[in-house]
Amino acid sequence: MTTTVSSKNQIVIPKAIRLKAGVKPGMKLYPTVNQEGNIVLSTKPIWHQNVGALRGVWTKDGDPAQLLRKRRNQEQ
Repeated sequence: MTTTVSSKNQIVIPKAIRLKAGVKPGMKLYPTVNQEGNIVLSTKPIWHQNVGALRGVWTKDGDPAQLLRKRRNQEQ
């Protein structure tokens, strides 16, 4: 499945992908570029995805920055 960037730098997300991801009209998407240079669209900001991993780290899991780096490495 492919899509083309228009002259206005717009793309169409294919219907099958929109349905599977639950993307609806007016919904915000958050684009990022991963280490391989691929564009990734998310329905939540990247920082929001990692907030849950940081809950309570000061008391039981150690350094929050180290935990965040570990989680980012696992996602790639």
